[in-house]
Amino acid sequence: MIALGTELHTQAYFEYDAKKSGGVTISHLRFGPKPIHAPYNVRSADYMAIHKQSYVQQYDVTRYLKPNAVCVVNCSWGESELEAQLPAKMRKDLATKQAKLFIIDATKIAGLGKRINMIMQTVFFKLSAVMPYEEAVEMLKKSIKKMYGKKGDKVVNMNIAGVDAAIEGIIAVKIPASWADLSAGEEAASGAARHVAYGKGPRMFPEVQDADQFAKQVQAPCNNLDGNALPVSAFVPGGRVPCGTSQYEKRGIAINAPAAFKDGSRAAIGGGVLDNYQYRVQVSPWDCTGCELCVRICPADALSLKPAAEMIQQEEPNWNFAITLPDRGEEIDKTTVKGSQFQKPYLEFSGACEGCGETPHVKLMTFGDRLVIANATGCSSIWGGSNPSFPYTVNSKGEGPAWANSLFEDNAEFGFGMRKARVEDVGRHSIA
Repeated sequence: MIALGTELHTQAYFEYDAKKSGGVTISHLRFGPKPIHAPYNVRSADYMAIHKQSYVQQYDVTRYLKPNAVCVVNCSWGESELEAQLPAKMRKDLATKQAKLFIIDATKIAGLGKRINMIMQTVFFKLSAVMPYEEAVEMLKKSIKKMYGKKGDKVVNMNIAGVDAAIEGIIAVKIPASWADLSAGEEAASGAARHVAYGKGPRMFPEVQDADQFAKQVQAPCNNLDGNALPVSAFVPGGRVPCGTSQYEKRGIAINAPAAFKDGSRAAIGGGVLDNYQYRVQVSPWDCTGCELCVRICPADALSLKPAAEMIQQEEPNWNFAITLPDRGEEIDKTTVKGSQFQKPYLEFSGACEGCGETPHVKLMTFGDRLVIANATGCSSIWGGSNPSFPYTVNSKGEGPAWANSLFEDNAEFGFGMRKARVEDVGRHSIA
């Protein structure tokens, strides 16, 4: 829009991960009166906007903030809560760099929920002074009519109302001088000083990687946006990685999460071994995507959406206890609809889109313990095998589905080769 509406030259470069829901996109934007030739990321930002409040805990968001720069955080916190909510390193960076800090609760403005792009663009034009604000707003509203016109007047008007209401929602935060006096210990304890010297010294991994070790030494730095700092020696030759690593990603992407059953467990009904047990449907609050489908489909109306922060605090201990309980799936007939739901699936915590209908079907397929998947490239290969998080997992014996993806759309031939190799291998062993 700036390139079309002003005489400024613009450059945009985007980093994004492969998550289908809650993915991280980092936009590197430059504007200037002369042609811009900068084939590298922004490492000294005049303006920085954090569009999800969970990012301030997950990433070192202020490391590339320029002195005296503007920093905007979209969050539900009030000014008095920032001391407790912002990591120590972020507070120190804001103070020592004498940044101008603003907060806004964009998710509440105009009832748009997670659709905050127009609101945050309005804030950008107001605080960045890249172009006259009145001109920017006029262009924004024209773009809204063009972009959302086919969705009807209601959607158009809601977005325009969001633009008009955005400025009133901006709160300028006075940064306490005490934030600059944090000790190194406080800074490290905050979890923001993550980018330590990964990979220095001898080879980190044996030939067969352990999932916990992989999660700590490869997955964690990648998810903290420090993957480029990893040396080649951090990886096993051939690119093999352990299964079930998506369980270590607690991204907290939902604005609201479902409240679990308040009154504990229920008696399992169905005859046979089921009559001997109680069961509970336990939500993993950190993995909820906020799609609300479980709320809509529950026949007993037992679920409702509540603020995610509240539910995480309430249900995280319940989830941590639930996963320590023994798996009783082998005692129950998994060929029935009800019995299948008591089996441990070999597909967990995928990064698929909110409310995806594909993953439940694949999860049912993974109840078989001899499944081999030749995955075509597409959605299922993105949520199914995007490094460093893999949702296909194993049981307590280390057994689970075998998964591989061919880059090209030849998974039929690819899978046939896998099948043929398996049959011939079984034949050779039977002869021996």
